[in-house]
Amino acid sequence: MASCDSGNQSQVWAFVPEPVMPPATVTVELDAQAPFREYDGVGLLSAGASSRYLIDYPEPQRSEILDYLFKPNFGASLEMIKVSF
Repeated sequence: MASCDSGNQSQVWAFVPEPVMPPATVTVELDAQAPFREYDGVGLLSAGASSRYLIDYPEPQRSEILDYLFKPNFGASLEMIKVSF
C-alpha cells in the first residue's frame, strides 16, 4: 500500500487482487515406489509464549477458544499444537 499527500488531501492506494477460482477437479497421481512422508495432521505453532495467556481466560471462554481450535468439524479443527516458551 502506498500513500501520497496532495495538498490538503491524503490519498491511499491499495492493491486488491482478483479472486482465484480453484479448478473444478484435481487429479492426484501416487507412485507407491517413491519415498513419501506420512501425513500427521493439521496443526499450528504457538511461539513467543502467547499460549500461556490461555489459562488467564475464565470459563466458558477458555473452552470456547479450545473448541474453535480443536473440535472436529468446527472452527479450525486442528489436531496438534506445538508450543514454544
